[in-house]
Parts: sequence; structure tokens; C-alpha cells
Amino acid sequence: MEKNYEFTGETKEIPGGITLKRIRCTKAIPIHRVCVGDIGGWIEKEDNLSDNAWVSDKAKVFGDARVFGNARLRDYARVFGNAKVANDAKVFDYARVSDNALVADDADIFGYAKISENANVHDNAKVGGSARIYGNAKVYGNAIVSDTAKVFGYARVFGDAWVKGGAWEQSPLYIQGSKCALYVASKTEIGIGFQIHSVDDWRESKNWREIAKAYNMDDATVQKYIEHFNLAVRQYGLGDEIRFEPIRGIRRENGKKLTEHRWDIL
Repeated sequence: MEKNYEFTGETKEIPGGITLKRIRCTKAIPIHRVCVGDIGGWIEKEDNLSDNAWVSDKAKVFGDARVFGNARLRDYARVFGNAKVANDAKVFDYARVSDNALVADDADIFGYAKISENANVHDNAKVGGSARIYGNAKVYGNAIVSDTAKVFGYARVFGDAWVKGGAWEQSPLYIQGSKCALYVASKTEIGIGFQIHSVDDWRESKNWREIAKAYNMDDATVQKYIEHFNLAVRQYGLGDEIRFEPIRGIRRENGKKLTEHRWDIL
């Protein structure tokens, strides 16, 4: 395995009788803006770090964990057990990756997030806050898992979904519509595209009009998304369904009366 570092001679003991060694860069790694002589973080042994990967600050890698490819650890992050961080993945802040978990591609793990057991986070996925991904769960695509969400068992979070809360042993509802995705973001919230609102807030017409304008939805498309919304409401027992109500109005333009077709949410 290619190695771009040496041990500085500085060591520290951590619980479990593990001795960590501090590293120093011996070959510049431009992708991480690391220069020869820069002091890095801590690893237990050479098998922990290879290729153009780098560990900096107070980050630690130990056990049989591996950080390789162009991966980066920084801040107070820890990777241990048999975990792997590969490709261009980044683990930072106080995040933890352990057991047999894999973080790969362009995934980011940050905040106080924990990825453990046989979980897999890849593609452009992001896991932050105090989120937990464990069991055989997978997070991928452009998905985001944040706040206090827990994803476990064989649950999958993918596409453009953003799961902010709740415990999910089964995959939360995700529907890829013609304009954007509709997804369940927590036990009380539903997301459509970039907007996440409580179910009660989605009962307000203004939020639907904002989405319709942002994604250039015609009336038929709005009605289709309302069908998706009502499916989520039924599936998770989130209260009454809503309906699309056309409204025919009159407006004046240059002294002429023009029929205006509008709609409301009831």
C-alpha cells in the first residue's frame, strides 16, 4: 500500500490498551492541501491509512479499520473496528464509523453522527446531526439523514430524500415524481423537493403554490403530487387527506374581463 506519511514518535494510549501514533506527511497530498512536514492525526498501525487518504487534527483510526483512496478524516472523528472509509468520503466533527460499516464515494459523515454494524453510506449521501445508521441500513444517492433520525434494519434512504427524525426499521416512503421527489422526512413531516413542512402546514394552499411555482407544475401535476401526499398520510396515519379545488375567477387587463383559473387546497 502506498504511504504518504511517517510516524512522529509521539504516542498516546486510549481505552482498551490501544496505543495510537501520530503521523507526519512525507509526500504532498494536493487534494487535501497537505504539505510535506504537516503533522496529522492518529492511527494505530500502517494498515489503517493508505493511498492519498489523510487523517488530521485529533481524528483517530484504530483496530482493523481502513481509510484509503482519497478519503479524509479531521477534527475529532473516529474510525475503528473493521470499518472502511474509501474513495472521496469525508468524516469530520465528532462523527464515528465503526464495526463493519462502509462510507464511500463522495459521502460526508459529520456532526455527532454514528455509522455502525453493517451500515453502508455512499454516493453523495450526507449523514449529520445526531443521526444513527446501523444494522444493514443503506443511505445513498443524494439523500440526507440528519437531526435525531435513526435508520436501521434493512431500511434504505435514497434519491433526494431528507430524513430528519424518527426511527426507521423499514424504508420511509419515497416517490420520485415528474418534477421532484416526495418523501417522508419524519413521523410528522413530509418533504416535496427542497421544502419540508409538517403535515398540517401542507394543508395550507400557500405552500403548494410555492412548490408549484418553484418546479413549474401545471394543475394536473399539482394534483398528482397531492395524490402522493395523501398516500403518505394514509400509510402513516397522519390525519385527513387533502384535495385540489379549482377556482374560476375574473380579472381585468387593459379594461377587458379575463377568466382566471386558480385553485385552492381543501
